[in-house]
Amino acid sequence: GTGAIAAIGLAVGIGALFAKTISFSSALQQNEIAFKTMIGSADAARQHLADLKHFALETPFQFGDLIEYSKRLQAMGVATGDVVGTLRTLGNVAAGVGREKLPQITYAYGQVKAAGRLMGQDMLQFINAGVPLLAELAKMYGITTSEVRELIEEGRIGFPSVEYAMEEM
Repeated sequence: GTGAIAAIGLAVGIGALFAKTISFSSALQQNEIAFKTMIGSADAARQHLADLKHFALETPFQFGDLIEYSKRLQAMGVATGDVVGTLRTLGNVAAGVGREKLPQITYAYGQVKAAGRLMGQDMLQFINAGVPLLAELAKMYGITTSEVRELIEEGRIGFPSVEYAMEEM
């Protein structure tokens, strides 16, 4: 009767949980391999995943999302040791404009890092994400936003300025 149905339901539930656990373990192993390839060391890859997991536990961001943001940032030139600090800064900025904007902010930030300087299309991405980078740079340099735009057009705002401005927000 109902006892048999309950037992079947429990078995199905345990089976689903087991499958999810295997799936998570498999994904974690694949990410460890990916980071080992990117970083060049299995120990450093495991440590980086542990750092990301710890960061996920202390923030509202999901571990899987942080893994993807980390891959993107590293592909664009952010050093592995700087990833968690960078994600903390970008997460703080995203908290001010909307957590759902973190992927867009991470992408724009990575593009600036890869290019070495802030370009017009990157500035538009920050503006579209609601990040007040233009105003922060103007404040930082003690000039108007129009003058900042001119510097951007001339390619004269380097990544370190953007990095500093994001940290100051």
